[in-house]
Amino acid sequence: EKNFVVYGVPDGESLPSPKKVYTIPSTGTTTSIGSSCVPSQTTSFPSASYNTIAGQPSVTLAQINSYLSKNAGMSLQNAGSLFYNLGKQYTIDPAFAIGVAQAETSLGASGNTVACNNFFNIKSSPLQTGTCSGNTAFASFNSVSDGIEAFYKLISTEYITNGQNTPAKIGCFPNSGFSTHCYCVDTCNSPPFCSSWSQNVPNFIASVTSTSSAA
Repeated sequence: EKNFVVYGVPDGESLPSPKKVYTIPSTGTTTSIGSSCVPSQTTSFPSASYNTIAGQPSVTLAQINSYLSKNAGMSLQNAGSLFYNLGKQYTIDPAFAIGVAQAETSLGASGNTVACNNFFNIKSSPLQTGTCSGNTAFASFNSVSDGIEAFYKLISTEYITNGQNTPAKIGCFPNSGFSTHCYCVDTCNSPPFCSSWSQNVPNFIASVTSTSSAA
């Protein structure tokens, strides 16, 4: 049985209401937390939800640098080359990585980013290279590079290999064909997708890909 967590916790969301579950057994089942439950009314998702994230970058390095200069926290202001080159290395679109980081931690401006170099709210896992000060439930990384690469490794080894190659499949959106092994889980919903993550990540991806290369 796996003893590590591969799921993120969206920035600004807290337990127990609505019920969020970020630790699940290797069987893929979920455990409800909290006494109240409000199912999401979300029925439609941005078009970027269904685009594959597997492959070469859909954006240029100049576009990434421009986007980060306008939207990222200090930790990621100069991380454009890391996102771009690791995307090419792992054949995962860096626009997706940036979209998740923005949804999870406002691109390094909040959450577990300063103390932990954890820009994707990854829970404790074998991928970590350090100890997270003040919150040992989350993975910690010794450098910005380690933190970003851990996400690419995670998506490559835990999701792409499982056939989850779009934001919809990774997030277990309705009609995606997946209801377990979701990056973000809200057991109020069936399938257990997180409504805010399902909207924010694809919209941020679209924002990255449409940004001008001029800073």
